[in-house]
Amino acid sequence: MNRHHLRHVHRLLSTAALAVLALLLVSRGAAADWSSTFAADPTTAAPGDVVTFTAVATSTPPNNQWVGVDFAVTIPAQFTGVSWTCSGAGVECVPASGTGNDIHVVGNIPWDDETFTVTLLITATVAAGAAPGIATADACMTYIYTPLFGGSTRALPLMQEEPECFTADITIAEPTPTPEPTATPTEAPTGEPTETATAEPTPATPIVIETETPAPPAPTPTTGPVTQLPSTGAGDDHTNPSVLAAAAIAALFLMVLLAAAGIRAHRR
Repeated sequence: MNRHHLRHVHRLLSTAALAVLALLLVSRGAAADWSSTFAADPTTAAPGDVVTFTAVATSTPPNNQWVGVDFAVTIPAQFTGVSWTCSGAGVECVPASGTGNDIHVVGNIPWDDETFTVTLLITATVAAGAAPGIATADACMTYIYTPLFGGSTRALPLMQEEPECFTADITIAEPTPTPEPTATPTEAPTGEPTETATAEPTPATPIVIETETPAPPAPTPTTGPVTQLPSTGAGDDHTNPSVLAAAAIAALFLMVLLAAAGIRAHRR
């Protein structure tokens, strides 16, 4: 190959390189405009609470090339049970769901002049032993362009912009104390109150102590021997008229006997 041929090949290669560069610049200028956000809800949580992290990337026309967004999210170690899903109308997520604190997923959008939104939804639970303080989640979205070829952006990432990175702070609160059980008050019956009968006090029975009153001595007759009448026991009283009458009769009977005895003696 002479020098003339070499100069011709050199000119062809230079022209081709300039054409490729121009095509890339045109494609770069026609790339989609992107907006992205990353947030956590709620921003204060205690052990056992569930927190939702949301990363959103939205592209606006013109989309005259295959475009994708690469999500790279790290959920801090204070969270367990992390799971996520990627979705969007007309969007292909690779992969579409998964688990774990380190997340890497690509959302591909079709070659069309429409607005597309890719949403990465993450749920996580504050670990039981998480210490109070600030836990920070990190998310970076990298926008990938494949102006010359279609297909998966993971396979052919020909162009990409600098990633947009975000953080979301979550305040880990003290565990919620378990409330002490409280006694449930017993409600009073709604009916009429029942009166409890109170027994009347029984008056004490007086104790009567009976004392035996000695019988009075029998009256002494004026003449002759006197036979003492037997005592009638409790309740005798010399002031009782019946007792006096009996005593008088007895005395009269004795006097009659004595008089009779005297008459007999006189006759002898």
